Amino acid sequence: MKRVFTYIAMVIALIATGLATEGVAAGRETQNGIEKEGLVAGREALNRLEKEVMATEGVAAGREMQNGIEKEGLAAGREALNRLEKEVMATEGVAAEREALNRLGAEKKVRMAVTGLSENMMRAQPDYESALETQSLMGTVVEIIGEKGYWRQVVTPEPYTAWCTNLGLVEMTPEEIERYKAAPKYICTAHHSAVYSEPSFASQRLSDLSMGNLVRVVFTQTKKGEKPSVVKGNGKGSAKRTTKERADKGVKEWKEVRLPDGRTGWTPAADLAEFAEWMEKPMPSETAIINTALQFVGTPYLWGGTSSKGLDCSGLVRLTWFMNGYLLPRNASQQVHLGKEITVDADHSIGEGSPGLRDEMIRRTSNLKPGDLVFFGRPATALKKEAITHVGIYIGNGEIIHASHKVRINSLIPGTDNFYENSHRLLKARRFFGWKGKGLTPISKSKAYNL
Repeated sequence: MKRVFTYIAMVIALIATGLATEGVAAGRETQNGIEKEGLVAGREALNRLEKEVMATEGVAAGREMQNGIEKEGLAAGREALNRLEKEVMATEGVAAEREALNRLGAEKKVRMAVTGLSENMMRAQPDYESALETQSLMGTVVEIIGEKGYWRQVVTPEPYTAWCTNLGLVEMTPEEIERYKAAPKYICTAHHSAVYSEPSFASQRLSDLSMGNLVRVVFTQTKKGEKPSVVKGNGKGSAKRTTKERADKGVKEWKEVRLPDGRTGWTPAADLAEFAEWMEKPMPSETAIINTALQFVGTPYLWGGTSSKGLDCSGLVRLTWFMNGYLLPRNASQQVHLGKEITVDADHSIGEGSPGLRDEMIRRTSNLKPGDLVFFGRPATALKKEAITHVGIYIGNGEIIHASHKVRINSLIPGTDNFYENSHRLLKARRFFGWKGKGLTPISKSKAYNL
């Protein structure tokens, strides 16, 4: 019986163990199921969370990006606006500046004048004791750029800036200057002449004239139309001529002229040439230049002089070429840059009084031709630049004509009677004949004398 109970107990234990085993298995299975379902659910929840987070981050990122874009766009927009504002301001500024300049131009007109004296003395400063820089001849148009008392600072056609007195100028409006330029004129070709109140030397003199002066033509109405006003002189007559007739002896004809200030008078016709025809000249020959220069021999040297009453070295050269229809710069240091350079090849170790100077000067002048300009001065050194201080015109046979103390002819070759004591300072030579370049201007093409 006991065995039966034991057996039964064993069976019950086995059943309990089985049930327990099955329970564990079932529990495990249940647990696995729960775990699986939880994992799936967890994963699903995680996915949902991730999506929500991503969505949230995406919104934030999107907003951040949007804000960045908006900020960048705003910054770009502001930058563009600033540029636009600057452009507008610049445009308005230019317009305002132009308007201001126009107002200034309207308020401050260009002042022009015509030289009213035979020679107007042009000084470095507005003072009679100041150095004479140059001269402006009657009829020359100048621009007034300054004023101090009765002094006027003007710019001449060369161009040259200097001071002269107001009584030496006839100020005109730009329109009057245009009419003045267009008006027919005479040029004085005599060294010295004058304008008289009547066609007689015995009448009142109104103004003197010198070579290169310009006066306007006075016209008179005739049956055949308008013609220059001209009268016959009293140069011929009986031996019983009056004092007036004797004074006018030799004058065959008088021409009526108008001075820059508007006054009219009479000048011997032989002293004048029609300017329009006179200035239409071809390039002058070497002979023409030399013959013109020779007319001035004996004229006093005048520092700053450019007229037939007084000349400096470059003034002689300029007036010589002017009377042949061409304009040159005012000073020797400017004239040296024009024309074709002629080889001088100076040996500057051979100076004044050197035994070899004669041979040196013969060599230096060997390439020169009549009409060439010759320039003197100080050669360049390691410490100083070259300085051109004098100019003359070569006339051949080793000789030059130049203004030094007076207009005179000198030889560059030692041992001659008229030897020039500074010939050893010869540095350069230039030739204008056959040369075409800026600086040598036909008067017929100059805006200073023509429209």
